[in-house]
Amino acid sequence: MQIAIFSGVFLVGLLCDKHVSRKFVHGVVLLYFVSNGVSQYIAVVQKDSTPVRTDTGSELIAQVGSRVPLTKPNIYLLVYDAYVAQETMQGYGIDNNIQEKYLQDQGFTLYPDTYSVAGFTVGTMSRVLNASMDFYGDSRSAVSGRSIVSNLLQSFGCETHGIFWSDFFFRIDGSGYDVSYPPPRAAHLLIAKAIFMGEFRFDIEYDNPPRTKFEDHKKSVFGKRSTRPRFVYTHDNIPGHSQNSGKCRPNESELYAKRLQLANEEMKRNLTEILQADPQALIIIAGDHGPYLTKNCHETGKEYTLDEIGRLDIQDRYGTFLAIKWPHGEVPVNDDITVLQDVFPAIFAELFGDAGLLDIRVPPTTTRPQCISGASVSQGMIHGGMDDGEPLFLNSD
Repeated sequence: MQIAIFSGVFLVGLLCDKHVSRKFVHGVVLLYFVSNGVSQYIAVVQKDSTPVRTDTGSELIAQVGSRVPLTKPNIYLLVYDAYVAQETMQGYGIDNNIQEKYLQDQGFTLYPDTYSVAGFTVGTMSRVLNASMDFYGDSRSAVSGRSIVSNLLQSFGCETHGIFWSDFFFRIDGSGYDVSYPPPRAAHLLIAKAIFMGEFRFDIEYDNPPRTKFEDHKKSVFGKRSTRPRFVYTHDNIPGHSQNSGKCRPNESELYAKRLQLANEEMKRNLTEILQADPQALIIIAGDHGPYLTKNCHETGKEYTLDEIGRLDIQDRYGTFLAIKWPHGEVPVNDDITVLQDVFPAIFAELFGDAGLLDIRVPPTTTRPQCISGASVSQGMIHGGMDDGEPLFLNSD
């Protein structure tokens, strides 16, 4: 296709050069570049002047109203990409029980039968941070710092932080956090980077700083005592999912196990840094979706029929991890959590002492059934496939 377009443009240019005045051709080319530059400038100005969305229709905002929470603990949301619970780990032949026991010893409550309504990062975390199925704008708006939860916490006087391994989350709207890392890179710098690389890679738009800088920035935030309440959302790319090529590598599970070890070590470091400086913080540790290690290590809809899909295949896409350390060792009474998207309704219910806030929880039904050949999960029960009518998790007790 690109060769055909290039050939056509070259042919038109050659004919114009031979049969049309060169001054006319140069004028047309100059006009094109000027008009294109002006239109791009206008687009940037319009985007920068676009007012922040009003979040109309948010049930969480409507329920909170003008109230303020009874307590304002610092809230840390630590997400490790494609981290899943022990039952799913066992399906891969991996034992992660020691790490889960470590979290329990640190005062965390584990929610082992939690799953997500989505099977990918943005779809999961945007809905977590909006406490809604609605994205309220672009699908990345919430994760980039313009979520319902962030906006409410800012209105309560909290300072918000978004700390990521890549600026993948900022590529549409930039950052809406009070403090963010890494800083979004300007588009013209990305193009220049691609030119000097000699390759327009599929991921060239994402700026991935050295991992040591990402870890150092987290440490600087975690180890610093804050003078005002804060909400810190960090998203790590380990252990991470498979390569999404549609074909599993021979040692896919072994590679995941090695990355899991790195994630566990990083998790312990993060917790040590937070708890030393902020022992009464509310800390949420989560995995956003499954690692895609079964069948074709990708979406199965085009290669597998519904009757070939089992419980592990669904956990492998939609399963998550969730552990929460509630402040002051409190035993929560409002932590009725089915899907990961229930986290902030439960947290706000605790902060406000209002169980009615749990009513805004999203329908616990998975989206995009084609991801798993038509199977789905609703209210924790499997619909379709080999385990139709059975619970998604068997070992939650």
